[in-house]
Amino acid sequence: MTPLKKTLFRIGLGIYGLLLFLLLTLYRLPADKMLGKALALWTQAQTLVSAETVSFSPPFSYAMETLTCEAHWPQGVSKDRIDSLKFSTEWSRIFSGSLPLKTSAIFARGHVETRLGVPFVGRGYLDTWGSGIHLEDLSFVEVLLDRRVSGRCEGEMRLTGDVRFPTGLNGRGSLRAFDGFLESKIPITGLSTIAFQSISALLVIQEGVLYLSDGEIAGPAVSGTFSGEVKFDDRMSRSLLNITAHFTPGPLLNENESARKLVTSFTAEGRPITIRLEGTLGSPSLRWEKD
Repeated sequence: MTPLKKTLFRIGLGIYGLLLFLLLTLYRLPADKMLGKALALWTQAQTLVSAETVSFSPPFSYAMETLTCEAHWPQGVSKDRIDSLKFSTEWSRIFSGSLPLKTSAIFARGHVETRLGVPFVGRGYLDTWGSGIHLEDLSFVEVLLDRRVSGRCEGEMRLTGDVRFPTGLNGRGSLRAFDGFLESKIPITGLSTIAFQSISALLVIQEGVLYLSDGEIAGPAVSGTFSGEVKFDDRMSRSLLNITAHFTPGPLLNENESARKLVTSFTAEGRPITIRLEGTLGSPSLRWEKD
């Protein structure tokens, strides 16, 4: 064997050994546990993720079935289920200057797809959309709001920036919810829940601040508008909320004597009700405001 052939053989053997090492390493990675650590880092809440089955397909693809996600918030513990999650590299964008990843998940009886670019020398990005999500199946929403919520939800978002640092994100999107209710937590009204037909808003993110505009709610209990902002913190759970809603009582409230008296104690009859959502994402607070 000539020196050139020996050199090429050694190089080929080294490349083969490296690929085999990477393949065996990726195959044995606890993908669900790593996902839990990533969520814990992003939310700053202790998060445990486990999957009944995890399968690996070369060169870099994982399929996980029946995942449980347990998060420990200041308000309590949420436990959610993801029926399936597929995680892989988006090879068509491998030369974008970011590590391109994509996921497809089925959970809360809905479907969510995400494309994520973790920046190296280029600009990071996050494109996500979802539909058919049932809010009553999301226990973390109930825990954070301290209220039962129901309805179907859909939305989309396109962001640029490094998602590891939310304060530098920019982008836009939209969010919609249909045919649901929010627990009132005010028993003296005689109404245990406030029903809605639709809730929608446009979302704009500039330098880590989420602005809600054109927010609208329609339903038999209340209808009206809302707007505000969420100032992201690198610890998402500490992001500040400042959202104001102006609601007009509908037939359901006007026909209930207890509810009508409560509303008129805050504002003149026929005038909108002002409600503010403040606090943080990890510990939000909801209050009525007198005119």
